[in-house]
Amino acid sequence: MTWYLWSLVAFIVFGAQHLENAGKGAHASLITCLFLVVIGTLSLFRGHKLRWRGKDRFVLIASMVAIGLWYFSNDTLYSVLLLILVEFIAFVPTFVKGVKDPYSESAFFYMLAGLKYFSSLFSFDAFNYANMMYPLYAVICYGSFAMLVFYLRMKYKKSAEILTG
Repeated sequence: MTWYLWSLVAFIVFGAQHLENAGKGAHASLITCLFLVVIGTLSLFRGHKLRWRGKDRFVLIASMVAIGLWYFSNDTLYSVLLLILVEFIAFVPTFVKGVKDPYSESAFFYMLAGLKYFSSLFSFDAFNYANMMYPLYAVICYGSFAMLVFYLRMKYKKSAEILTG
């Protein structure tokens, strides 16, 4: 279920960017949305079940609130800011897991995600807060997480070499 909810967040961000005339810069969010749907669907074929976790409910409710904010305020920025907060809160367990066991997360995946959004920053037709905030968040969040995981892997590898002599 989590993959589908993340695709909903990416789709809302894409919609906001599209309405703010982001142009090709919004394609990173759309491609992310599509890949998340594909990953979610493939995980179902591998035997994973659709389960509702507390985090999933939180993301779904917050996404609906973001759509409501967008509708009633007629301002996409509020929705994007709320979605950034939601994603950050929902990312905390992944961050903790990555710190406890750096080999449990794909640092390369997060590095690529950060680079994808970094390149999108140079592709916008209209440079405004609604278009720029989510990619900036993604670059900082995913990039710093990838660097932390790479660093912790090197640190654990060196300490293992010291122990084994």
